[in-house]
Amino acid sequence: IDGVWHTAIVVYGREYFFGGGIQSARPSSTAYGKPIEIVQMGTTHIPLDLMTDFLRDLEPRFNMNTYSLLSNNCNNFSEELAQFLTGSSIPAHITGLPADVLETPLGAMLGPMLSQ
Repeated sequence: IDGVWHTAIVVYGREYFFGGGIQSARPSSTAYGKPIEIVQMGTTHIPLDLMTDFLRDLEPRFNMNTYSLLSNNCNNFSEELAQFLTGSSIPAHITGLPADVLETPLGAMLGPMLSQ
């Protein structure tokens, strides 16, 4: 496992991410720092106002109380937004990371604690 990755989606001149709630910032200006890798997901034909409505609809599932390192994190948020905007998934090595971690001896030991 090379790392535990933070993901975000840059669209309409903003970087959208899940960090204690759905947030947006100027691209590459968040507390998470500059990206190590940028993956072009394609273009969207979804208008900004429709995307804003979609983000509002996601708020009950992506907020401070629903965060889970293993099952409801920035990568899950990025996956849902990418699917909505482009019909494409973020890279599988990102979405599969929790399962990869849990398959390691340390992950198997920490899994129950991380799931609480």
